[in-house]
Amino acid sequence: MAYKITQSENKLPEFNSGLPPVLYATSAASLFGDGTMIRRVCCICEKEFWVYPSAIKRGRSKCCSLKCANQSISQSLKGRIRPAEIGRKISNTKIKMGYIASESTRKKISKNRKGKCMGLDNCNWKGGRIKDTEGYIFVLNRNHPFARKSGYILEHRLVLEKHLGRYLQPEEIIHHINEIVDDNRIGNLRLFPTKSAHTKFHQTKVQDG
Repeated sequence: MAYKITQSENKLPEFNSGLPPVLYATSAASLFGDGTMIRRVCCICEKEFWVYPSAIKRGRSKCCSLKCANQSISQSLKGRIRPAEIGRKISNTKIKMGYIASESTRKKISKNRKGKCMGLDNCNWKGGRIKDTEGYIFVLNRNHPFARKSGYILEHRLVLEKHLGRYLQPEEIIHHINEIVDDNRIGNLRLFPTKSAHTKFHQTKVQDG
């Protein structure tokens, strides 16, 4: 259904089916272009709304609102991969255009890759010594009993363990005297038996000014 707005009209007539949110204008024809609008039904909420033929040509007349449009996009992309991943090669096999590999296929790929691209074979290898976002340095030591799942452990703990000749217990805390956390010289490290003792040291330091 199409409705033509004349130059003399200053608002659209009221329909029970619903109208655009903007009804009033000094000149309806100047506001809506040539004044031709077409009634459509939203593909999500099935609410009737009005659009221009130009919007239909651009394919933007399927939904009545941005909320419904986003929901329509989510439904259309469900089960698909992102555009950047389309055609990406996995285990020398090209993914079917637009779809994620099946669960069984992903398990086969994971099994095939297990143990590969590690250490020197990994493109992100940094020599087994990395720094986290807080500035602490970690060193790769997979044989350490208190290493993380990734195999890395804090470098200052290794330095103090070498100096003491024993493993540090998880509850033992190391304090950097100059408060520079990547300065792991043995003279800059102080050992506290517990986390509470370390916290108490800082509180006393603040009180003393």
